[in-house]
Amino acid sequence: MLGTSLHTIVQMVDNGLGMTMLPEMALKAGILDHTNIVAKPLDADNAVRRIALVWRRASPREKDFQLLAEALAEARLAGCVPPATAPVVAPPPVVSAPAPVAVDPSRMESEATIAQSVATTPGLTTLARELRVAELDPLLAGNGPYTLFAPTDMAFTRLAPGIAGDLLAPENRPTLVALLRYHIVPGTMTTEQLEARIAAGGGRATLTTLGGQPLTATMTGDVITLTSASGNRSYVEAADVAQANGVIHVVNGVLVPRLP
Repeated sequence: MLGTSLHTIVQMVDNGLGMTMLPEMALKAGILDHTNIVAKPLDADNAVRRIALVWRRASPREKDFQLLAEALAEARLAGCVPPATAPVVAPPPVVSAPAPVAVDPSRMESEATIAQSVATTPGLTTLARELRVAELDPLLAGNGPYTLFAPTDMAFTRLAPGIAGDLLAPENRPTLVALLRYHIVPGTMTTEQLEARIAAGGGRATLTTLGGQPLTATMTGDVITLTSASGNRSYVEAADVAQANGVIHVVNGVLVPRLP
């Protein structure tokens, strides 16, 4: 699963990381039970699917979310009604954001520290920025050794819209630190060592991260698969990038721990 599950998105919203839309069937299934989330139905006449805008109760941006919900409801979500009743309006021109750059492990020098390689490698710019904001780059510039499962820029785009930016807000720093420390394992762990531990564990190995929560490693064919404590998965795309203070494994998804 390369994307982010509804449960993970709800958990992020419950921790104050923006808002999202949920289908009516998820609301009826109780996905918001035991959360501190407000749901604002966005009903439209003859709707093909009913959805609701949801956000954390007492969010500092609640007024903005209320205005957005009212605007969407007033617009009747033209894109969600049957084609025969949808107004025919030419869409505005779209300015596309630059596509994320693929990570080239050969650009990472083995004499560099993990922090230096992340900071200078195209395709890891989002991770580098978030490490700086979380003030974790000095850790990855230290002696270590550490194993970093490094999400690519493309991996961050698979999070719910706006989440990567919201993580940079000062009030969300504890969540950002917890998220990033969940991608770091003490010691140097190569692919060979990981595969040996998976085999010895009957098909799975449990890794202890700097965040304190476990990370589960399994094999999908010949690809190492990582499953987070919250249930989302990520796959190793480029392995065994040796560094002066450990090793980097480039992964295609952001691993989300259980957030407080």
